[in-house]
Amino acid sequence: MSASIKNAFGTAMTDDEYGENWVASSVALDRDNDYAWMASQLGSAHLVLDVGAGAGRGLYQLARNGARVICVEINARLLKEAATYLTLMHIPVSVCDVVEVVSHHQGPPGTVLLVKGDLMDPALDELPAGAFKAVTCWLIGANPTQITKTIGVPIAEHSGATGPVYRQAVQGRCRDLGLKLLCPNGALHFVDRAFMSSWNHKTQLREHEQKVRGAEVGEAFSIGVEEVMFRRSGLGMWASGVQLVPNQRLPSEGITALQSVIARRR
Repeated sequence: MSASIKNAFGTAMTDDEYGENWVASSVALDRDNDYAWMASQLGSAHLVLDVGAGAGRGLYQLARNGARVICVEINARLLKEAATYLTLMHIPVSVCDVVEVVSHHQGPPGTVLLVKGDLMDPALDELPAGAFKAVTCWLIGANPTQITKTIGVPIAEHSGATGPVYRQAVQGRCRDLGLKLLCPNGALHFVDRAFMSSWNHKTQLREHEQKVRGAEVGEAFSIGVEEVMFRRSGLGMWASGVQLVPNQRLPSEGITALQSVIARRR
């Protein structure tokens, strides 16, 4: 891919450049304790399917809370970075291809399996039904290559509307996996970049997002207003060239925040 193509997300990066930039973002989010906050929303969840390894910092928080984490990541640079970081932090980690995930998914608490592959790969549908306590999708990066592959829009034609369509595709896939894989009361956990005009509007925004997200995930899930949370963001979301796909339903300017929503499997 040519790095000279520009679109609504800026200059398109190679996969390696994208991975390098995500490492910078992940380190900054970890420094701001954002990943610890995300993991704290789940408490202790034994078996977790996570989308996107980042640089391993979020995986570390899940594993240190006692989870066996199965993480799907397509970017080779991020897989390597995550494996290196988890090993450094004394978290047992192994790697397999997505076609091998069923035979490798089992393992003790506090361990991570990195799965090389695409979230959309049907091999993930073969994981055991009802066995997972959580499916997590924390912050979706606007990788032009992956956006094009997922929703079929050429890089040069990406626009301001492309990000939300991609977010819906990724989170829709997570919902579909959650329908099959989550146990009763299991958590489908989304964290998005968001804006709010005033921090005093949190209560109204929680109620609004409870209704809208409830319609998105469907009647098989329930969302309590207490499980819609906001956190003031530090500089972590702006630490690199990676743009994080926002929740466009909220204001496009004002206070930058992280939005956490947990939908429970009925």
